[in-house]
Amino acid sequence: MTTTQAYILCATPRSGSTLLCAHLRASGVAGHPQSLFRREDLQEYADYWRITGPDGHYAFKDYLAAAIAEGRGQTDTFALRLMWETLGELVGYLGGAALGAQADLLRRTFGPLRYIYLCRDDLIGQAISRHKAEVSGIWHIGIEESDHPATPHYDYDRIASHLRDLQAANQQWQNWFAANAITPLTVSYEALSQDPSGVAHKVLLALGMHSTQPLTAPNRKMADAESAAWAIRFRAEQQARGG
Repeated sequence: MTTTQAYILCATPRSGSTLLCAHLRASGVAGHPQSLFRREDLQEYADYWRITGPDGHYAFKDYLAAAIAEGRGQTDTFALRLMWETLGELVGYLGGAALGAQADLLRRTFGPLRYIYLCRDDLIGQAISRHKAEVSGIWHIGIEESDHPATPHYDYDRIASHLRDLQAANQQWQNWFAANAITPLTVSYEALSQDPSGVAHKVLLALGMHSTQPLTAPNRKMADAESAAWAIRFRAEQQARGG
């Protein structure tokens, strides 16, 4: 069930992973990277792949085979986007493994793996983006639109909570890479947002791939003047609170 070439995009929410996935997918050679193992989405995927029985249940081995096919797309490469909170779920689905043996478990499942670590230097901006996305229900402008989006309002406590979660998730990724002797290709959101096509080409080169396809995506940047003003306000309040 393993693949001959595979990579995992390791990320945190609002780090630009959908933008990078779209550009890699447009290459026509880098698989179809997406989040295939989120607990909340398993049943929907299983129904879409028509692997459920009359009772609505499915065998995980069937799910895994379908997910690998989906992650390949029409290419020879399996691609997967993985948020930190989903890693433990995936390891559990595969039978479990100690921290330092988890990369080997993934290799036995998906084949020889390369890792891309997508992170954002401006964590406050990332936390604000997550707050806005959760309240409005719009996660990706140009892809997911809403006829009646809720209007986000500044909320220090919610932004601070997201900030702590992001700091913890980034540290957990770093700990996991170290425990599994992995040196990922690190990509910054800031570089990606400035030149998504150029960064995607660099990722392809690092993966040993080349594409002559135009690397484009429908995504539009959500950060705006309001987000910048909120960041200034948050930093000032954080300092006043001794944070």
